[in-house]
Amino acid sequence: MIIHKPHLCTVLEIWAPKYNSASGDWEVWLSVRKVSFSSPVILIKFTKAKHLIGQRFCITRREVERSEVTTNGRIPVYKVPFKKLEGWDSAQEIADIATSLFE
Repeated sequence: MIIHKPHLCTVLEIWAPKYNSASGDWEVWLSVRKVSFSSPVILIKFTKAKHLIGQRFCITRREVERSEVTTNGRIPVYKVPFKKLEGWDSAQEIADIATSLFE
């Protein structure tokens, strides 16, 4: 994962979502440390999942922190269900999400 910190949002680059065979759902694992240092809005870009390259997703830090914490074998991670991520196409959509956090 690479972390960049622009103005109102943090961009996290993730290789690919993980499939949870127990629940039958896709999950995104986010480092607890990186989420704790992130801004209120987290943008997620997938770099290795061919079907998701070019698509951008966002989620609020508050929503991530409500997710279950587990470990990937080395570090603690949040297991965020993929269905909680919101797709976005324009910067205006992110601005709307960011301003809603301060209302």
